[in-house]
Amino acid sequence: MALKSNDPFWTFLFGSGKGSGAAMMMFILGVTGTAICIISGQIMKKYKYTEE
Repeated sequence: MALKSNDPFWTFLFGSGKGSGAAMMMFILGVTGTAICIISGQIMKKYKYTEE
């Protein structure tokens, strides 16, 4: 994040101090995890469990 500290968008979202890179990483992981859960949930709705 030290390279992006002059960009006001990234500085506004995550800050420019210590830990700002970790904050950006956690944000990306959260968005990615949410997207994966939504997509896989839609796929799993198609399947039905039946006991034989």
